[in-house]
Amino acid sequence: MDRALISGGAKKDILDVKREKISEEVKHSIEIYGNRPFFLADIIILAIKALELLISKVLLAAAKEVEKVVDVVHEKVVENDAPITEAEIKPELKVQESAQIQLPKKPEKPLLLSKYSAIMDLDAELKRRNDEIFRVERERSNLEIELSECSGVFKQKRRKELQEQISILDGKAEKMKAELSRMIQDAGYANASEFYTELFMVREEKRK
Repeated sequence: MDRALISGGAKKDILDVKREKISEEVKHSIEIYGNRPFFLADIIILAIKALELLISKVLLAAAKEVEKVVDVVHEKVVENDAPITEAEIKPELKVQESAQIQLPKKPEKPLLLSKYSAIMDLDAELKRRNDEIFRVERERSNLEIELSECSGVFKQKRRKELQEQISILDGKAEKMKAELSRMIQDAGYANASEFYTELFMVREEKRK
């Protein structure tokens, strides 16, 4: 859940996964099999897979948006030697003009503003590390695909190599995930949800 939040997943989507893949599945399991706590591990594993899929969708969507910006810049500046406007780089931003501008009052006590720089640095580092984990997971997925297609007597050596590489990447990813959570806790937050709650509060205070 921490990684899903860091990746930019909507909290509602994450809670939907928790409700559908854990709460409802546990209830369904109890109705069919009775109270069998050892079934919980399988339910949790499937819920984690659902969250990993959500993370992949969010990060891949973000990558596509970056590619769109790069394409616009390349077409205008490199190919056509034309100036690029801010609207083309940030097409989603719409400025609303009003006849009378009301200047905001200066905040009396910026309680969280002193944390702004440190919090934004932590946010950037969490996202960087999360991207690294995602790259490791994609590399592992590619090896899994190759392993599934690697069959026959003459490919046993290659299958063994792929299995060893996958095992190494599994260990690397788990270590990186543990370090990610520990980094949040070392900064004084119980989890990513608590951190982002404060981050949004700091952003709002700075905006005001």
